[in-house]
Amino acid sequence: MEIEASIFGPSGGSKNWLASLSSHRELVKLLVVRDLKVRYKRSVLGFLWTLLNPVIQIVIFSVVFSRLFASFYNQYKIYMISGVLLWSFFSLATSQGLFSMIGNGSTIRRMAVPKFVFPLSVVCSNFVNLLFSLAALAIAIPFVGGHFSPALIWLLVGLPLLFGFTLGVALLLSTLTVFLRDMRSIWEPLLLIWFFLTPVFYPRTVIPEKYDSLLRFNPMLIILDICRIPIDIGLTPPVGTFLKAGLATACSLWIGVWVFKRYEDKFIYYV
Repeated sequence: MEIEASIFGPSGGSKNWLASLSSHRELVKLLVVRDLKVRYKRSVLGFLWTLLNPVIQIVIFSVVFSRLFASFYNQYKIYMISGVLLWSFFSLATSQGLFSMIGNGSTIRRMAVPKFVFPLSVVCSNFVNLLFSLAALAIAIPFVGGHFSPALIWLLVGLPLLFGFTLGVALLLSTLTVFLRDMRSIWEPLLLIWFFLTPVFYPRTVIPEKYDSLLRFNPMLIILDICRIPIDIGLTPPVGTFLKAGLATACSLWIGVWVFKRYEDKFIYYV
């Protein structure tokens, strides 16, 4: 229990928490590798499913919406593809992170390991998949009318913000699921509603102006813009967008860590 106290215990500050997390980075790596191996074990195509799953989604959205929205957005294909890839990471990481504590219940009961590593490893493994998908997108950019720009360097800021925001949500969901097993049934429709309220595959310009102001309260749209503007437009995102995305990520992480920290000592009685 000393390990756990050093991470989330009342006497440990943020510096102690980060130091302890750093000391267990090898454990996180092992869990990430395990998750990737288990996910594609006995699969004929193996790791290629990392690329095929988003490709299937992209083909569907292209066939259904390409002609409809192409007139609104010159680089619609790049806009849509990047949006689907980024959203898929958020969707999969939070949905799988939701059960990360329950799924590792036997380990938690037998070993004094820092519980934080389980949702973290799920988000990390899905982030690895995202990086491979973005690499595939980079290869395909010239074939779908896109071009490379120096502004892509800003992905080094945008992607960590997306990772942090997703981790905060995963921590919150994993905590709630320990005490409320219906969270999956609750989260899946909420995630679907959130998806359609976020301009992932449709341009923001199709939204009536009177409703457009409501989008400023959608943190995923702000974070998607940070990552997507350099990809599909080749420009540096506005400073205000960076500040809003940073604030959204900070709030998500603070809430997720605070809730996880508050209730983690009770996990062992429910997993």
